[in-house]
Parts: sequence; C-alpha cells; structure tokens
Amino acid sequence: MNEQQPVPPVPTPVPAQPVAPGVQPVNSHMTMSVVSLILSGISIFGILAVVFSSMASSALSAGNVPDATSKANTAKIMAIIAFVWAGLGILSFGFFLLMMIIAAASGSGSSY
Repeated sequence: MNEQQPVPPVPTPVPAQPVAPGVQPVNSHMTMSVVSLILSGISIFGILAVVFSSMASSALSAGNVPDATSKANTAKIMAIIAFVWAGLGILSFGFFLLMMIIAAASGSGSSY
C-alpha cells in the first residue's frame, strides 16, 4: 500500500520576447491606441495610432529595435492627438448644449 505517486514535471517559463542585454523592451502602445480610437469616434488619428502600434509590434518581432521604437513613438503621438480631438469634441458638444439651454430658458421665441 506504499505506492509512490508520479510527480508531474514543472514547466519552465519561456520569455515572451528575447531582449539583448542593455536594451529596454519597446512598448508598442497598442492599448492606448485602441482606447483613443474608440474615444475619438474612429478618427483618422486613432486609426493611425493603431496602425503604427501594429507596425511597431511587427518591427520588434523582426528584431528591428530602432524602427520599433520610432513607430511606437509615432503611435503614442497619434493617440495623444486622438485624445485631444475627442476632448475638443466633448467640450464643443457641451458648449452647444449649454447655449441651447440658455436660449430655451430666455424665452426668446414669440408667443401669439
């Protein structure tokens, strides 16, 4: 009754991306790009941010770190512009609503 149970092998972790010593891994900013795409109402800046993020990921997987860094920085800039674009849209819509409320409250319409 003293049977030994076999021990399952422990899996060794595999690194996701090999990185050379002294080189920082590149962040492609894909999450920020997708969020900016959605918030900006699918503007051209959000689309460009997602495209450049994808290009940065492709360049990184090919091992071209300088190109990946450049494309990731461009994606970050495009995402920031898309966020600003979305903010301006929200502010202008809020200003429009405020003006409509003021105009309705002032009673500027004629009554017969």
